[in-house]
Amino acid sequence: MPAPVRTIETTLTEQLKQLRSELGKDAIFFGGTGILIGLLHLSEFKMLSSSAGGARLSDDLIGDYISFTALAFQMLGCMLVGGVIGLMRSVAPMRAVLLGLYDHVRMRLLQVASPMICISVGISITSSAHYVRTGSGQGLALAVLLLLLTLYIVTAYVMPAFLDPRVDWSGPRRKPWVVPLLTIGLSLAGILFLVHAIPAHSRHTDTTRATACDQTVLASRR
Repeated sequence: MPAPVRTIETTLTEQLKQLRSELGKDAIFFGGTGILIGLLHLSEFKMLSSSAGGARLSDDLIGDYISFTALAFQMLGCMLVGGVIGLMRSVAPMRAVLLGLYDHVRMRLLQVASPMICISVGISITSSAHYVRTGSGQGLALAVLLLLLTLYIVTAYVMPAFLDPRVDWSGPRRKPWVVPLLTIGLSLAGILFLVHAIPAHSRHTDTTRATACDQTVLASRR
């Protein structure tokens, strides 16, 4: 009996079920961590005073837990592996190895996305509570921003489902190699963009910090 044809809906449903299950496991710890980071954010006056500057522990914690660069690389790597598998449908032994690699990378993507979602929601809860208590627009703005970032994380997680290599793309008007080749092209373009953009952003950040430091020194000498 032939195996049932796999569809995008099947893959998407499976990934959303896995995400829901993983969120249930991470909600208490990482959600609570997000709430604590939000409270620390408040205690450091990041939401109460725009003049507060310098390095902040809450900023460092957010950077440690929420890495959109790592998420993007995981997503693009998953797409790249999926595209290669799609082009190698006829090479059965290699395809089996790559499918195992694809599932492994997809699970790693899930393990990156789930804590990020829980922490973002936790910080959003603190920011929303701060807005309700004080009426501060900054708290509401931060909560909305984090919820939008949560939608971005979910989108990045489910994106490979639309390019699953196990979906049969063949048909009377479709070429089976078009989608895999497009997937490889998009993933490589994204990886090259990140490789170029991250050092450029780091250089810009270092330059900005150096300029701010010089201005501070000059101001102190006046």
